[in-house]
Amino acid sequence: MARKIGAIDKRTLNRYVAPPTREKSLGTPTPERRAKEPDEGFETKIEAPGTVYREPAVSYRTREPVDVYRQHITQEEEAAAVQFLKDCHVMFAQRITPPYDGMPRGDAGPRSGGVPDHYREANDRIEFVLKRITDGDRAVLVPLVVGVRNELTGQRTQIHDVARNRGVAYRTKADLAKVGLGLLKAALDHVYKAYRDHAIQKRQREADARALSHKPRR
Repeated sequence: MARKIGAIDKRTLNRYVAPPTREKSLGTPTPERRAKEPDEGFETKIEAPGTVYREPAVSYRTREPVDVYRQHITQEEEAAAVQFLKDCHVMFAQRITPPYDGMPRGDAGPRSGGVPDHYREANDRIEFVLKRITDGDRAVLVPLVVGVRNELTGQRTQIHDVARNRGVAYRTKADLAKVGLGLLKAALDHVYKAYRDHAIQKRQREADARALSHKPRR
């Protein structure tokens, strides 16, 4: 009997060995977090491949309306959304001191107050844009692009809620979402034009400054 057992191929024995238990992937969104996110849910990304012992490491990111409706948004509108979000983050995160006093300087480092120049430029851009768009545009962009949440519930405003908040009386979420998408596109179009005007004015100021610096003194 012992000789018979020893003669059994190892591969045959392996079929009867229980497979190892795989370690669960960490970071799965909790039911509470899922309840606070839009209906579109999360966008997943595999950070590390799995093995026989461990499930893949997956990260979860809330899908923004711009992600969900990208096929309906132009490249200009998407670029406006990305720039608006970046500038808003700088404005919220960085305390901006009063403008530079105009004294000449030879380096491009931080100016008075220790604020880097690119933070000042972002703050100047967003202030320019906010003055050029309407209150209705801001009511769309703040929840849908910046992603500001409700202070009481922690939930994000969804695109159909934006339409409902503007008095649209459609009953279904699908119909309301179509109106919300139109409002989002219009707001992003206004933002894109405001950024374009800001860039034009900046180039004109720089051209005037160069012309003034090359002007011969009398």
